Amino acid sequence: LEEIIDCMGSSDSFDFFYLPWDLQNDCNVGYAFVNFRDAASAERCSRIFTNFSFRKFDSRKTCRVQPAHIQGLENNLRHLMDR
Repeated sequence: LEEIIDCMGSSDSFDFFYLPWDLQNDCNVGYAFVNFRDAASAERCSRIFTNFSFRKFDSRKTCRVQPAHIQGLENNLRHLMDR
């Protein structure tokens, strides 16, 4: 999250961030959900993070950005609460 905020300039551009965590292996599962406050912020994130390599981890994996099938803060919160 820290590296994402650094690259985006602030956390003001999004109102929801969910990083699923694998408790057994004590690491994230490799994807996250972010809800942006406006389309311009989402487009900026896509430009910044497409093929991005996170510096904090020694990995050859690169980031992909794709729109989620669930959109909007309220819909994301409802979806997580229904689990």
